[in-house]
Order: sequence, then structure tokens, then C-alpha cells
Amino acid sequence: MSAAPGGSRLAEKRRLLEGLRVPRPVVSTWGLANLEISVPIGSFPVPGAEETFVDGRIDAVVGGVAANVSRGLSRLGVRVHAHLVVGADGLGAQVRDQLDGWEGVTATVVPTPECPRTVVLYADDGQRHILMDPRAATSTDFPAAVLDTIGEFQLAHVTLADIGRPVLAAAAAAGVPVAVDLQAVGDIDSERVRAYAAAASVLFLSGAALVPAERLDTLRAVAATFDIPIAVMGMGSDGAAMTADAGESVITSPAYSPRPVRSTLGAGDALAAGFLASLAQGMDPSRCLRRATLFAGHKVGSAGGTRGFLDAPELGRLEADTAVQQVTERASAQPDPLRPTE
Repeated sequence: MSAAPGGSRLAEKRRLLEGLRVPRPVVSTWGLANLEISVPIGSFPVPGAEETFVDGRIDAVVGGVAANVSRGLSRLGVRVHAHLVVGADGLGAQVRDQLDGWEGVTATVVPTPECPRTVVLYADDGQRHILMDPRAATSTDFPAAVLDTIGEFQLAHVTLADIGRPVLAAAAAAGVPVAVDLQAVGDIDSERVRAYAAAASVLFLSGAALVPAERLDTLRAVAATFDIPIAVMGMGSDGAAMTADAGESVITSPAYSPRPVRSTLGAGDALAAGFLASLAQGMDPSRCLRRATLFAGHKVGSAGGTRGFLDAPELGRLEADTAVQQVTERASAQPDPLRPTE
């Protein structure tokens, strides 16, 4: 997609999203697959101790944004082709073994000498601190022959790491819509934000670093500035917000946690996966947002970025149950017609 004035750029991005309206579209994901170790620490700050036993609570799983989104999409019945940079060492072998067991995910693995790894410390209230060691993975480029296949897919979810920039260019050349997650955004005028947001037909970002009063204005500004048809902001315990008209209006969806929060790691990735899966399955953006918040709300009841995802029937039941609950709450809030209010 070549550069175009604002109005025509927005129209072109919307046109590209029409490509999702095919039977069972395939979503491609592009990024890293880490070995992620989650460690429960009770509370922050971590108390000094010689040793602490946490039997059965230290998990080692595949992680990373692209892996998390791939797993979430596939659990909801969307066909996924994951393009992942994976270590060629022993730790990378563990990652590859887990990837092989993911139903619905076809993986193209790009080797890097050492497996990127992440340690996640998470407290009992769900807060976490992430220690990341990507090694050389963030400078391991996708081969040209792999990039050339991007036109085979109906949507590309692209990592924010620098290895994603050639993917943006390949998607533009092939006419494939792009979804990106800016994570926490402090400056919408930064070079990285401008490059990724300008390419996005669907954009996700976190409002965690923003003052609550500024969140919706920031969402509108990003969508309007970069002509983004659909932009979604995760707001933690305040739920999520979306504009589906390039910033002209915003709707919100409250957070919903059907089980106790264990770790907030991967909540944003679950929000993105839940939304994109629903969009790929032909649902309107408002319903996509609601399902995404439910999907993410359930996911944070587990530790590990690729764990805790509902499958499609489970999400459908949760959606139906919460709809009934909302109707019941609205009905109970109505005054009794036989008992006049004062």
C-alpha cells in the first residue's frame, strides 16, 4: 500500500480489512518465541530470603507476544501461521516441542543461535515484573523467501521489535492488512510509533502508563492521526476502549474476571487475540471488543503468557452467561411498578 492522503489512506485500510471476509481466513503472526519462566513471589518488593519453596508453581512455557497471540487465536478456532524466531539451542528445543503441540498453528521457525528467555515475577495481586533477555533474536531477520509468503494470508499481526519493520513493508507490497500492538505508549510522535501506527489497519495499545482522564483522548488522537480504522486500548481493571471510526467516537467495555487474578502477564496479548479472532469470524467490532475483554479477563487467572486461554465454545458460553447476567441486573435495577418510588 503506497503512501496516500489521510482520507484515501483510511479508505484503503478499510478495503484491506474486507479481505477477512472469506471462509476461514488465515492470520499470520510475526515475532519471537521465548522460553518464559514465571515465578510467584507473594508481594513486591521481594523480601530477602535464602530460599523459598513454591512447589508446583514455577512454570516454564513458550512466551512472547507473537507466540501468545498465535496460541490465543488458535484456541478460538482461527487458523494461524506463526513466523517465529526460535533458539537453535537446547532451550529452543523445548520451545519447538511445545509449538509442535499447538493445534491449529502452523509454524515457520527462523533459527537464532540462543533461545530468547524471560523471567516473570508475579505477586499474589496479579502485578508482575518482567526480566527479558532476547539474546540475538531481535536482530535475526526473517529471510526474504519467508517474507514473500505474506500475501498468502488475510491478516498479519506484527511484532513491535525492529525485525517487524521488513514485515510491514512486505505486507504493504502484498496488500495485506496489518495488526500491531504498540504496548504502553508515552509519546505518539515517536519514530517507532509513527512507523507502526501508520501501517496498522487494526491497532492495540495499553493505557496503563496514562492518566485515566487522558486515555480516551489518546486513543482518539492515535486513530485519527494515523487513519486507523479500528484501534483498541486495554485499560487493565477499567476494561477496554475502542474506536471503530478512526477516532470519531469511542465505546468502552468493562473488565470482567470470572476467576481470581493470578498474573496480568499476557493480558494485552489475550485482548488482541480475542478481538482479532472475533473479527476474523465476521463479528461486528462492538461484539469483538466485549468478547476480547472476557477472553482477557479469564486468561489472567493463569500464569504464563500462552496459558489460560478459553476455547471457542467456552468463550461462547461465557459471553452468553454474562449477557444474561447484564439483563438480570438491568431488570433488578428497574423500580417495582406496583410500588411507586418516592
